[in-house]
Amino acid sequence: KVGTISDPLTITNGIGVFMVSEAHNAGVRPFEEIKTVLLDRAKREKKIEKVTQMATEMRQSLAPGDSLTKVGQKNPSLSVQHPAPFTLAGYIAGIGRDLDFMGAVSALKPGEISKPVVNSTRGVYLIQLLSKTAFDSSAFNAQKQSLQTQLLNEKRNRFFGEWVEQLKKSADIVDNRDIFR
Repeated sequence: KVGTISDPLTITNGIGVFMVSEAHNAGVRPFEEIKTVLLDRAKREKKIEKVTQMATEMRQSLAPGDSLTKVGQKNPSLSVQHPAPFTLAGYIAGIGRDLDFMGAVSALKPGEISKPVVNSTRGVYLIQLLSKTAFDSSAFNAQKQSLQTQLLNEKRNRFFGEWVEQLKKSADIVDNRDIFR
């Protein structure tokens, strides 16, 4: 109900207390209320469509063996970036953990340029894989024990945290602190 205040809840960055400020009846939201959201979404989709077409044309204009730096030379408004070496499970500066990007990278051979890769929030990528490092089984075997220990500790901590949360939910706690002030 309006005005109701929640109990403290654990959230990502701490603890939150929430209040219901207003309530709406169930049903379809009025067009005027969502007009700006729909307009923004339509504009973003049109931009992505236009940029995808532009990237496709740029990709087709490259000859086999060309570098993506030619794209930057042909159109200085486009950004050609050289990220630091990364793993498919890792974070890429300026991109994050984009699964479409990672999928495209994993399908490429060194020197090959991808087809346009669409990210609905960031734009469109053309990717050229410069090099691929082979799996180093000796380095993995050297780190295997520490990785196992790390994963086991993470699982223990997660299990313990869930157990404590379950105990808190099922506990009957009476707060009598105000009696002792």
